[in-house]
Amino acid sequence: MTDRLYPEMGEAVIKVLESIGVHVVFPQQQNCCGLPALNSGDRHNGLRMAKQTIATLEQSLEESGADYILSGSTSCVVTIIQDYLRLFEDFHETTWLKRTQALADRVIDFAGFMDRVVIPSGVQLPVREEKASEVVVTYHDSCQSCNCLGLRSEARHVLQDLLHVDLREMAQSDVCCGFGGTTSIEQPEVAERLLNNKLQNAEETGAAILIADNPGCLMHLRCGADAKGKRLRVLHLAEVVAERLQEE
Repeated sequence: MTDRLYPEMGEAVIKVLESIGVHVVFPQQQNCCGLPALNSGDRHNGLRMAKQTIATLEQSLEESGADYILSGSTSCVVTIIQDYLRLFEDFHETTWLKRTQALADRVIDFAGFMDRVVIPSGVQLPVREEKASEVVVTYHDSCQSCNCLGLRSEARHVLQDLLHVDLREMAQSDVCCGFGGTTSIEQPEVAERLLNNKLQNAEETGAAILIADNPGCLMHLRCGADAKGKRLRVLHLAEVVAERLQEE
């Protein structure tokens, strides 16, 4: 989704990382990790895409000596470090299971990297001098972020400790937005009710920006807000950080 629909999200991730001196390598051979296929029950093609992803990441690590494999999508992170393991186990792909396990410890999401690596390092994010407290935001915890990866405080630390914005918690921030993979297509009535609930909770905070770290949630929330004519910007966490960076 980042590659085909929202490349600006991926570009924002790279812009932020490079602004603090991180050397970013992007392996051109990589394709989709296979999550859409796996969600749709097409496990054979999901298996093929999983192998292609692992092989590409292994080659990139060997050539670049990178320390981390970072994704701006928590869904992709969960797919690689959790779903692949069950997939290879079910297909009795012992060798591929071991290869995935060897990579798993290096895979990390954007918010987790910023909170666990960047902030503790003491690196100063080159943000513009302005009244950040006047920027009011609220945060949506995607299902994969909080339920699968256990992320709760990471993005909030980035917003408050690095950007010093006015973060106002919405009610039910960790309730599904309604996207749910193919749920929004297969059960549109359910998805719309969840979407309306999420947008209402966000608006009630008085925030001008609704933030998340998962492209699926962002597509669902952004399209819903636009379709309903709401004056609510829906942005990836990296986009919010990138907007605050000093101009070169």
